[in-house]
Amino acid sequence: MLPHMPKTTAEAEQVRRDLIRELLPSDEHPVSEEELTAAMLEVFRQAGTPGDIVHAFLKTGRLVTEDNQHLLSEEELAEWDAALAEYHAGRRARRRWRR
Repeated sequence: MLPHMPKTTAEAEQVRRDLIRELLPSDEHPVSEEELTAAMLEVFRQAGTPGDIVHAFLKTGRLVTEDNQHLLSEEELAEWDAALAEYHAGRRARRRWRR
């Protein structure tokens, strides 16, 4: 669990960087994509990240935020939006099936 909720974006970014540094191997070898994904999933778990964001991250390999979305192409943003919609459609389908 995170020790406290960051009050500013800069503080939140520092907490995220510290946590990722703690979770990744400390040696000088390059980090594999699997290691980075595992570290990010742990960060998401500890932060209580919503399932749709985790799903979209796993599906697209990127994390879209208000701060970085302007750096992405329309195609990349559409891919992110489609992954979010896919997650929510799956949740709606599961709810209907349970009734």
